[in-house]
Amino acid sequence: MKKVILHVGRHADGEEAAAYLKQHKEIELLGISCADPEKIERLKRYAPVAAGSDLPLLSPRKVGDYPLYTEEKAWDMLKREGEGALIVALGSLTSLAITLIRFPEWKPERIIVLGGSAKSGDVTPFAEKSFYEDPEAAHIVLTSKIPVTLFGLDSVGRREDREVLAARAVTEDFYETKKVFADVERRSPKTLGMSVCDMYGQLGKEAKTDLVVRLKEEV
Repeated sequence: MKKVILHVGRHADGEEAAAYLKQHKEIELLGISCADPEKIERLKRYAPVAAGSDLPLLSPRKVGDYPLYTEEKAWDMLKREGEGALIVALGSLTSLAITLIRFPEWKPERIIVLGGSAKSGDVTPFAEKSFYEDPEAAHIVLTSKIPVTLFGLDSVGRREDREVLAARAVTEDFYETKKVFADVERRSPKTLGMSVCDMYGQLGKEAKTDLVVRLKEEV
């Protein structure tokens, strides 16, 4: 039985992925981290929900000032339930980054990220929306010690079932990956949020992100 937490960041929907994870006989959905207070109630039908950050990591608001839309904050739930679990991350990664900042020892098994792009973007010529909205958070997640599987625009595009595809990756092997060093551009206004994927090891840094380069079949 795979133990899973679903992270629903800003601008992710999450409901179809939650429904898929909930009904799967080989998956135990432990909880949901949700950044959008308007989605919390409808996601509660699938698993306990903890409210996360609704603003980027470097916004003026401090971590302790986030409003409490649920009894527990997302980073506390992620720390408690996420040890050794798989994290399916949709949308911006702010709450996951906060968890890593507050609990540096946090060790989920792997984070499956739907976001970024090794080639081109959708909100700018270079950046995919969730990485562009919080590049600092994406940087913290990608450069942490936690293994990451990255489903970017170049592998899944903007297909309507992309969130379910990320959830399916918990138990299914329908994609090919290349191990790369991955990071996010955080300084340049022109390329802010751009995924930096070192495909050929030219930077000399540890390649620990499994970048999805191709779907094996028509899924």
